[in-house]
Amino acid sequence: MDDSAELFLFDEEDDTATETLEPAPWKVLIVDDDSEMHTVTKLVLNNFSYQDRKLSFIDAYNAAEAYQLLSEHGDVAIALVDVVMESDDAGLLLIDDIRQRLNNHKIRLILRTGQPGLAPIREVIRRYDVSDYKNKTELSDVNLDTLMCASLRAYQEITELHSQRNNLRAVINSSSHIENCKNEQNLAIGVFHELIDLLTQQDAKLTLSGLALSVYRSKLKVLHSEGKLAYLEEVRSLHELPSRVQSLLNQAQQNQQHSFGENNAVFYLQNTDSEPLMFYLEGWSDTQQLQLEPLNYLIQTTAVRLENQHLQKQLAHGQLRLVELIHQAIQTKHYNTEQLSNIERYCAKLAAAYSLSDQQCEALNQAASFYDLANHGLPDVLLSCNMLSQGSWQRIAEHCELPDALKDPAVQQQIDAALIVANQSQEHWDGSGRPLGLSGEAIHIYARIVALAVFLSEQTDQQASLAQLDLANNPHFDPQLTTFTVKHMLNPD
Repeated sequence: MDDSAELFLFDEEDDTATETLEPAPWKVLIVDDDSEMHTVTKLVLNNFSYQDRKLSFIDAYNAAEAYQLLSEHGDVAIALVDVVMESDDAGLLLIDDIRQRLNNHKIRLILRTGQPGLAPIREVIRRYDVSDYKNKTELSDVNLDTLMCASLRAYQEITELHSQRNNLRAVINSSSHIENCKNEQNLAIGVFHELIDLLTQQDAKLTLSGLALSVYRSKLKVLHSEGKLAYLEEVRSLHELPSRVQSLLNQAQQNQQHSFGENNAVFYLQNTDSEPLMFYLEGWSDTQQLQLEPLNYLIQTTAVRLENQHLQKQLAHGQLRLVELIHQAIQTKHYNTEQLSNIERYCAKLAAAYSLSDQQCEALNQAASFYDLANHGLPDVLLSCNMLSQGSWQRIAEHCELPDALKDPAVQQQIDAALIVANQSQEHWDGSGRPLGLSGEAIHIYARIVALAVFLSEQTDQQASLAQLDLANNPHFDPQLTTFTVKHMLNPD
């Protein structure tokens, strides 16, 4: 977005001419127990204006009254505060109350006194958060005019900084909510409402209208409509839109970027997974200046999030495909269909011992055949030996760590389960397994289930009697699983 687009002014369209409203005046609070100071101040500043905005005065004659008025008027730009009123330090105490109790750090506070000896200027300026401290006799019409200009400029800059900070916070919060949208329409509605919220935070009086839509060539899909444009919900062609909307949408679509008219705006959101989304907004009067940079930032961050989601989907799909290919390779080399079927069947039964969810059971079933992944690529002589040297065990241990190269913190549950089984299914409950010597519950439940399922399937392949297995005293397996096996699988009655 170029610099000229940071602010734009909008004339709310109407069939009849509307009277131009004057800009809202700057609010100035005069706090002084001397009524003549109120009169003189207003007289001197009667014709004052800054950025074509005049002054509106609020009168308070003591600190308590001033505090109450400021609690009711949060948009007062300047307060001219007398130091000595109902007490010698009433004005100073009011300054602290404004900054600390009201937590108002935007208002510019100017102290005035007719008795400077009671509150020395150097001490006051260092001790209190004030913009200036003046002797009443110093405030000629020129000095007061200059002081008001400088104070209003500072107030305006501080207000804009506060607004930008709030807008940035709102953008951060809103973009995280938008990320959870499940489909194109929900995404469009979410972004549209966040754009509206960002604008109404700048001016609560705004009544906005707009469209959220996708356009492919001349075909139009209205995803959301609001305000005076709600009647366009069923429109299916660009040519059916009002000319002011149509021309700006065409411009945004052609340039693939935001487009701004004198009285309206279109925000363009590139969506990797589908057609670009466009958001048409209108509803400003010619006296309202709005910052568009937060809206642009919202669109940019949303586009980045959508792109990241797209890349994550591609990565997850590729990783899942890799797991499937490895799964097929393992089946081809080591297992006949019946053996793998037995392992998966035992896993499904053993999962009940820990009341695993359906999703966990599905992941476990997919991962079951990965228990022997660590052995792939090892010489068969190592795998067939009952007695291995320390060097052979070391080689196996090092080989078992190879699947770590496949790990990724963002993988789906099925991939996680496969890697867990590949790394831990040859660990033993008593810590005598490999490669890490894990023991007890340090071994993941998936690996514990698969280890016992493989053992049971091997006994079945060897036509051994499962009922004669002494599982209760086998230190390699989870006692809860072996107890469940004996009770529900070996002796079901």
